[in-house]
Amino acid sequence: MRLLHVTALCLTCNLSAEVANLQRTLQNMNYSISNQDQELALLKQKIANQESVLDSMHAEVTSLIKAAKESQKSTGSQVDTRLKAMEKNIDKLVSDLKQFKKHANDSSSSFTEIQKKLAEQQEISTLQAQQIKDLENALRHLTSALQAKSSPVAAAGEYKVKSGDSLEKIAKEHGTTIEAIRRENNLSKDTIYPGQKLHIP
Repeated sequence: MRLLHVTALCLTCNLSAEVANLQRTLQNMNYSISNQDQELALLKQKIANQESVLDSMHAEVTSLIKAAKESQKSTGSQVDTRLKAMEKNIDKLVSDLKQFKKHANDSSSSFTEIQKKLAEQQEISTLQAQQIKDLENALRHLTSALQAKSSPVAAAGEYKVKSGDSLEKIAKEHGTTIEAIRRENNLSKDTIYPGQKLHIP
C-alpha cells in the first residue's frame, strides 16, 4: 500500500515536473510567437512603406512622363511657330531684296542718264568757254583797232611812246610784229622810252 502511495507520489512529481516543463515550453513558444508577431508586424510595416514609396515613385514618374509629353508638344508647337515666323521673315527679306534690286536698277539708270546729261553740259560749257575766249580775243583786237584809228600819230605812220608802252603792246595795237617795228626803226633791242617816236610799218 505504501509502495503504491510512493509510486503515486513519484508519478505526481513527474507529472508536475512535466507540466512545469510544458508550461515553460509553452511560455517560450508564446514569447517566440510574440517576437515573430512583432517581426511580422515590422515586416508588414516595411512592406507598406515600400508600397507607399513605390506608389509615390509611380505617381512621380507618371507625372514626369505627362509633363515631358506636354513639354514636347508645347516645344513642338513653339518650334512650328518659330519656323513659320522665320519663313515669313525670309519671304519679307526676299521681297525687300527684290525691291532694293529694282530700286538699284532704277537708280543706276538714273545715274547713267545724269552722267550723260553732265557730259553734254560739260561739252556745252567747254564750247561756251571757247566762244567766250574767241569773243574776248575779238574784242581785244577791236579795241586795238579802235585805239589805232583814234591816234592821229598812228594814222600818219608814226607813234609816240607813252609811259607803260612796250614793243609788244605797240605791235598788238597796230596789228604788226615786234621784229617789223625794230627793223623799221633800226632798233638793236626792245628797250624804248616815253616820248620816243617810232615808225609803224
